[in-house]
Amino acid sequence: NTKLPKILLVLAFMSKHRLKGDIVNDLFELINTYIYLETGSYKSSLRQSEFQHYLQNVKYPINKHYYCHICFSEVEQEDGQCLRCHQDLSPDVHSSSFFLTMPIASQLETILAQPDLYRYVANAPQVPVQERECLSDITHGKLYKQFHQQVSNDDGAMHLTLTINTDGVRVWRSNHYDIWPVYLCINELPQHERFITKNIMLAALWKGSKKPTMLTFLKPLFHELKNLEKGVVLSTHGGRRKVKIFILAGTFDLPARAMVLNMTQYNGTFSCHRCLHPGNRLATGTRGPGTNTFPYIEHEEKSDRTVKAEDKRAAETQTKIGRAH
Repeated sequence: NTKLPKILLVLAFMSKHRLKGDIVNDLFELINTYIYLETGSYKSSLRQSEFQHYLQNVKYPINKHYYCHICFSEVEQEDGQCLRCHQDLSPDVHSSSFFLTMPIASQLETILAQPDLYRYVANAPQVPVQERECLSDITHGKLYKQFHQQVSNDDGAMHLTLTINTDGVRVWRSNHYDIWPVYLCINELPQHERFITKNIMLAALWKGSKKPTMLTFLKPLFHELKNLEKGVVLSTHGGRRKVKIFILAGTFDLPARAMVLNMTQYNGTFSCHRCLHPGNRLATGTRGPGTNTFPYIEHEEKSDRTVKAEDKRAAETQTKIGRAH
């Protein structure tokens, strides 16, 4: 579902130019005419009723985060120069170099205000993995059980886990303008409710002709999630409850996974996220660089210490994990 990101793009445009209602009407007509010319259908068009419904139900702020359009480092709106690359930040260019984030806690409150979902989550049993012959959900898995055994429940907090997903979505077929939404779903919700649009949280949105630099794009989300792990008091259907939220899993295609992990792409040297084998280059034809393959042998696996050291080095040098060093 790409309509919500498109709606947020319209909101960002309105905010930047302080548009009046009649101009917004004309903007919708222009967008929908372009959609029709591109697709031959109004199926993907943005309806003003949907936009107004979204505005009426927004209970949380939409935050802007600015970045340098040259090196993609985080900057402040009022900065005249990038502190990293020393690029002069032209007001015209700088004002459009931003991405959006939406607070997770506020969205979670909206979901937990639904009576049936709250009761399901609050009363969800923790069935030991060995009691299940068939594993059909993430909540049946060994790692999920280990997680719940490790977290402390001394303060009576509700523990929720999330799965994160992001990928690029081409807005128009005729240009290279993409949006990268970051979605979060709650693993403890029943499967038939988990992936319904109203129960999926949109945590961040990148837009533009270039792919996001994840060290910049995911930084605000990282800090928010670290605070949510400590616990936050939310208004739910069951009253005020302390809730602790943890990212437990991520699902991405291979190029997006490499970007999120800040790693060399899957077909490059040292691109395995589990071991230290560089891989073997295999020619696939007379043209092109070929592909990287990994022999089916045991090799030294990365330890937690190795992974953390690689993360730190990559962040400090603004390089990717996996390059020979």
